[in-house]
Amino acid sequence: MAGAVHSIVATGLRVVPWQLEVGQMLDEHHVCASGADARQRERFVIDLGTSLAKFTETMVCTIDGSRITDLRSLCAGFERGLGVGHVTPGLGVFGGLEDAMRRRPRHGDAPAIRRRFIVWNDAHVLLASDPGLFGRAADAIMGVAAELEFWSDDVLLIQRAVFVGRPALDVYAEDASGQFKRWHAERGEEPLWKVVTGRSAPSVARWRVGAEVDAPQ
Repeated sequence: MAGAVHSIVATGLRVVPWQLEVGQMLDEHHVCASGADARQRERFVIDLGTSLAKFTETMVCTIDGSRITDLRSLCAGFERGLGVGHVTPGLGVFGGLEDAMRRRPRHGDAPAIRRRFIVWNDAHVLLASDPGLFGRAADAIMGVAAELEFWSDDVLLIQRAVFVGRPALDVYAEDASGQFKRWHAERGEEPLWKVVTGRSAPSVARWRVGAEVDAPQ
């Protein structure tokens, strides 16, 4: 259920692997994954990315958020992580972050990707440095995902984001005024992404990163 904090789920005597559980959450939701232990978060990012990359026609983009503190470093980080060419520093501008996430990379004669997972590691760094910009970036990421899924005439591309960071990220996920709970709007007008996609709000599930990442596979 979106908004709840998830952990390992047992089915009978069998424990569902956490990678599978998070993957199932991503069918319908973006995910906010938080934890206090940096090593466990890093293991979560690596193991989840490896698991998601096993799907066919799927691309996993890992964003290193450790040095993302402003708009320029945000767009530079996503330029490196998305691998779709130059990203102009800006939101809502031609060639900016939204345009970059609309691009579907192709590799020779390989089929176009149908799923893209954006795993933003250390997302708490931008949240701490500039909460407003973090909210705008999250809004753009999830808004474009909804646009591609529910409004675009192009071949369907399912795009999901996993925001990984310290517990402050989970606190943000509880904030009714934050962009994990509602679309961004300027000066109280109807939110752009609600108008464009018909979706009343983004859908973000919460996951608490912990000892599950250290369990034997």
